[in-house]
Amino acid sequence: MLLERAAELPAQLVAELELLRDKLLAWSGDYDSLLTLGHRVITILTLVVVLGNLLYPDAVYGKGGHASYGTHRDTGMHGRDSRGDRGDRGERNYGNRGRGYGGYHGYWGHHWGSWGWARPCHGFYWGGYVPPVYYANNYWNTTTPGVEEYNDETGVNYPARRYRYNQASVQTYGVVKSTPNQAAQAPIEAKAAYRLSDGADVLPDGRTVVPLTEQAYLMLTPQATHVIDHATGATILTLASDPALLYQTSSEINRQEHRLKTQISEQSDSTASNIPSEVTQPNAKPNASAVSRMQANVNRLQAASQALGALPKPIDNVVQPLVPGGAEVFAGVWMTADGKYLAIKRPNGHIAYMDGHAWYSDAGKTKLTAPYPTKFKSVACAFLSKIVKDSDATKNMLLQDKNEGTAHIDLLNRELSEFQTPNGKPDDMVHYGSRQIKRSEAIRLTQLAQTRTTKKLQELQKQLDELPTETNLATKTLTNLS
Repeated sequence: MLLERAAELPAQLVAELELLRDKLLAWSGDYDSLLTLGHRVITILTLVVVLGNLLYPDAVYGKGGHASYGTHRDTGMHGRDSRGDRGDRGERNYGNRGRGYGGYHGYWGHHWGSWGWARPCHGFYWGGYVPPVYYANNYWNTTTPGVEEYNDETGVNYPARRYRYNQASVQTYGVVKSTPNQAAQAPIEAKAAYRLSDGADVLPDGRTVVPLTEQAYLMLTPQATHVIDHATGATILTLASDPALLYQTSSEINRQEHRLKTQISEQSDSTASNIPSEVTQPNAKPNASAVSRMQANVNRLQAASQALGALPKPIDNVVQPLVPGGAEVFAGVWMTADGKYLAIKRPNGHIAYMDGHAWYSDAGKTKLTAPYPTKFKSVACAFLSKIVKDSDATKNMLLQDKNEGTAHIDLLNRELSEFQTPNGKPDDMVHYGSRQIKRSEAIRLTQLAQTRTTKKLQELQKQLDELPTETNLATKTLTNLS
């Protein structure tokens, strides 16, 4: 972003910034190498930031920027994060600290697509979710979470988001068992215990929840997805579990659990030698307190994995829409191709079609006897409004991701060329980030990063191509619902 605004800066200054950008991409998380850049580039960066603040104060500090319903900027219920994390950017924001590119040779674009976790069909290419290469950064030795904080897999602390739920609504992990006085019951308020991502948290009892709007969030179970009201904790509506969302969530829980276990095992020299090179962490070993916190989070992830049940089978390359020609709103809810209805998949597998005043077992013909879900319509309209309002920001985000991915491909191509030197032998030791590994392993990991980045670029382009049609459909659907 600084480079985009640097047209009037001296050419040498721009060149220094370009060098800094390239080195930050290559050395993310490798602080010893970053120090070798010297004070000059850091001084120039500081100068540009100060000048940028004078010229564009809102841009520098992120005031008024785009934020999804995944996280929030102010304080209050549902842990609105004062750091302004962007759920739709999926971890490539404050608190990322190297995750965007996964640190050195990591997985570029480790996020869940436009609109984040709540829209699984807008995330990864579903040829099967491929976990990112483990990245180097960890911050377990820095600070212990305060009373109102929780952390993610790297040890970074965040203000803890809060969730209300009614025990009568979710007393089992299956379909909701409601009581007549459900809304009158005092809701349980729980602070999230572990930050699975910008757009998903694990509660102390192991339940996985996904922020949705100011009004509601999703609670995931193997049998059903509960749309829960923030204010009362009551279940607004129960949806069928989305297989893509379950697969995405279960895979990520297992990946993070494995990563934390790996860091714990590295405390013993006898086990560290058996750890594959791609998951070895170059940072200093965490202290006993940090290990204790990591183990506590392993326990939370194990509880979350158990609550979600067995890992689902990989999803096919193309997830079929709930209705022909439709577009996803969020997990289990789609817009019909004509924009007249929301198609809602219920726990029994049947699809209900909802317009602005009734819902049906078919497209506008046979009304359902169940009461019309007015609160759910309000939640859906809020989410659709956000899709429409932020369409330009979403496009810019996707374009920026695409540009960064293209730059990352260029970087990987250059590095692969260096590793594949004609005189090089497979068993030669080469520098790979802050460590040395065999040349053959460096080539394998670089090619793996190329493949993953290429697939992610294809997914980004697909989202860019579909965005105008999807935005128009959201506008039409919102009008019909209103």
